Amino acid sequence: MKRRLNIVDYLLFALIALAAVVCILFLQKRNVLGEVETNPMAYTVEIREVRMDTIDLLVQGSDVFNSTDNKYLGKLEAFRYVPHVEYAYSEQQEAYFACGEPDSYDLYLTISGEGYETDSAVIISGSETRIGAELAVKGKGYAATSFVVEIDTAYEG
Repeated sequence: MKRRLNIVDYLLFALIALAAVVCILFLQKRNVLGEVETNPMAYTVEIREVRMDTIDLLVQGSDVFNSTDNKYLGKLEAFRYVPHVEYAYSEQQEAYFACGEPDSYDLYLTISGEGYETDSAVIISGSETRIGAELAVKGKGYAATSFVVEIDTAYEG
């Protein structure tokens, strides 16, 4: 049995189409659907207690990904490392002492990408970034949990 469309059906289709057009025009006017202007930005993450074997695997200019969901985070622009130091308190001498493993380093990776600022965060390469945020990073031959320690929104590249 074939169902025939009547005038009410046509009016309903027209009303739905009109609502969709009005919604799209409203969102475009508010620039929700439009492109956001991006600028070069960079952020630095800290990875603690890294071995020199891992540091030797780093290549400037290589791609960096989020190891949790495999999202692209940006390019590895620079890296530096310092000896890892922890402090312990001695009750006998009532003082703090530096201690740590001899082949353990704190690694700082500078990752760059195109991004923009919002009221609550910085979006770089499509990933929301804040200082202090925990970030699981990975590259060729390494993966680690890191913390964002610096964001440079005026990065020149």
